[in-house]
Amino acid sequence: ESEENRRLASLTTCLKGITKFKLPHKSDLLASLELCNVQEQIDSNVSDIGKTQIAQLGQCIQQDNFLPKMGIQLVAHSPLKRARQTSHGMLQSVTPQSDSAITIEMDPSAMGHRAPSVHRVVELPILKERTPMEWLPVNHDAFTKRIAQFEQWLGEQPEDVIAIVGHSQYFKSMLGLPKKFKNCDVWSLQFDVSVKMTHASVKNDVNSIENERAQKKMKKKIHQALKTAGSSFQIKNGEDKETSLSKVDGTSAADVSGSGGNDPDNEHDPDNGSADGEHGTHDPSSSTSSSNKNGTEDISNIESSKGSSEVYEHSNEIYEIDGVRVDDLELPRGWRDLKRHYTFDPSLVVDDGSEDSVNS
Repeated sequence: ESEENRRLASLTTCLKGITKFKLPHKSDLLASLELCNVQEQIDSNVSDIGKTQIAQLGQCIQQDNFLPKMGIQLVAHSPLKRARQTSHGMLQSVTPQSDSAITIEMDPSAMGHRAPSVHRVVELPILKERTPMEWLPVNHDAFTKRIAQFEQWLGEQPEDVIAIVGHSQYFKSMLGLPKKFKNCDVWSLQFDVSVKMTHASVKNDVNSIENERAQKKMKKKIHQALKTAGSSFQIKNGEDKETSLSKVDGTSAADVSGSGGNDPDNEHDPDNGSADGEHGTHDPSSSTSSSNKNGTEDISNIESSKGSSEVYEHSNEIYEIDGVRVDDLELPRGWRDLKRHYTFDPSLVVDDGSEDSVNS
């Protein structure tokens, strides 16, 4: 989790409170105001929760001897702070800071580091998360061009197994996923470098998938709106029928749903006690409302960026995204064989902020 995620969560809490006529907490209000610094949100540090996530997953990776076991030879990370901090904490691999003014006190990874089993560590600007400007239609090509450049870069490297530390929205778009990865998740894929790829093909894949998802969301919203409207109509129609029937019987709607009113016959009616339950309520159920190249390349997404879980699991071994098993997902271009290795487990974090030992 990044500081940006923390601030956005505070803003969401404030807005939800306002809709319920509740004043926001001072800490949430101050955190929300910090969002005014746009540049700080684009390149933010990991939050305290993010540090906990990194520590837990880093421990798992070290205990399992994951790097040498997977044969990871090259680590490439985004230049953004949270990606550098994730790469350093989880893979013990990060490039030295290019800005000499940044000291170790300011950034513990400033001097750089490389795990013993890793041959090279590189920083790739093309791995930056999608920027606010790249969400605009006029700048969308800049984003898809970076994805194309990254895939081309993969095919040009001499190493066969490469670990990538990047960002969830970037990976979601590149892989055509319906949801983003969890914070600090470690996934692997294979990448067939023999598959022909151009910027045009990447752009077409990303645009097609995003347009399809947008249409599905719109249809879902329309369906939900129609369902809600239909339920309201059925409730209103039911009330009108009850009123009409009451008038035919010579009573008012209030008499039918009440305790008898001024109707002297009600005190002798054996069904009087159930009148309110039959006519005064509506039954909602009645309305339906480590990558190998030359045919393979693994990529590990291990990044602290988003707070909420958007990847779902039905057991310890079978993972699903939007109800589709990950091993059944059809990925674009040369990508295939998506598999998750590690994920953050909040239950292992104890009250004092420390963690129990983790065995994966």
